[in-house]
Amino acid sequence: MRDGGEGPGTVSWELRDGKIVRLGKCIVGEMGTAGTVRFLSRNGNEMYYLAGVGDEAVPRRAGFRDISGAASYDMELPPDGARKTVRRFAGASGAAYVLLCPGAKGGGCRLYRAEFNTGKATFIKGVRDFALLESKPVILREKKGGFEIFFNGVSLPLILEGDPRFGEVLEGRLIPVTDGGSTELVDLADMRSIHAWSGGAALAVPGEHNLAIEVLDEGGTPTEKMLYYKVYIDGKNLGRTTTGPAQQTRRCNVKVDENEYHILRLERWELNVGRQTYERVNNIGQPAPLRIYMPQNRFLKLLVVREKGKYRSFVTHAVDGDN
Repeated sequence: MRDGGEGPGTVSWELRDGKIVRLGKCIVGEMGTAGTVRFLSRNGNEMYYLAGVGDEAVPRRAGFRDISGAASYDMELPPDGARKTVRRFAGASGAAYVLLCPGAKGGGCRLYRAEFNTGKATFIKGVRDFALLESKPVILREKKGGFEIFFNGVSLPLILEGDPRFGEVLEGRLIPVTDGGSTELVDLADMRSIHAWSGGAALAVPGEHNLAIEVLDEGGTPTEKMLYYKVYIDGKNLGRTTTGPAQQTRRCNVKVDENEYHILRLERWELNVGRQTYERVNNIGQPAPLRIYMPQNRFLKLLVVREKGKYRSFVTHAVDGDN
């Protein structure tokens, strides 16, 4: 962390052995802190740190120092023994942010905000990662069936799995988020996903269609039951899937508007062998409507699986060959 106040590149601040030290050609000073410093973040002349006592696994004190000497604060964070891993720490505009998780993987995390002027600490549940842009938090959080970015009061769904994380903010507005396999690049100024890629496979690009729908029955004894699904988007019938055995995939490709949510409803029709006609299945056997967000310039795949009379669904990026 360079300090340009005493000549370009001559002085820096670093974390060494639990202490914040000021370096020139050698250590020329030490910043007074409460406890052993575990994490350090700098924003201009503002220095933020997390400190604990001795070998504490989770730091319990947050601190703020203005390296020009104008202000100095320390405050206690609320105890949270269930969350023992600091996933990310940063500070800006007089507030420190620390993301505490139960372990190195997965959910159950909380994002704490320590405001030094008031001495108050608040937290948000379900946060997987965060970044600061113009001193405001960009939050990657869990949502039903997936994840979303929340910034400036606007949310954006993401087509990611596993344990996604943020990369560095680029050009003051772009942020990559990856689950280890797929990555989306989000424009925070417009709150839209502008590009996606995967390390293992080429992603399909939209053409005549941008949504592939696949439906199949899983489990149980294989049957010769024949069926198809009618496809409705926002109340409009856009066609139907292929016809065939229930335990083989029934498919249909459709085109929907980008950067919008859509309500998708599938209607199951089965062959009445005696009458040799297809009949609509009773409501109890129908899938529930789904709400889907279609990003810009993306080809998505919706997989709907029926097992033991119940449906579950997954949305993923389509790869070459799906369209």
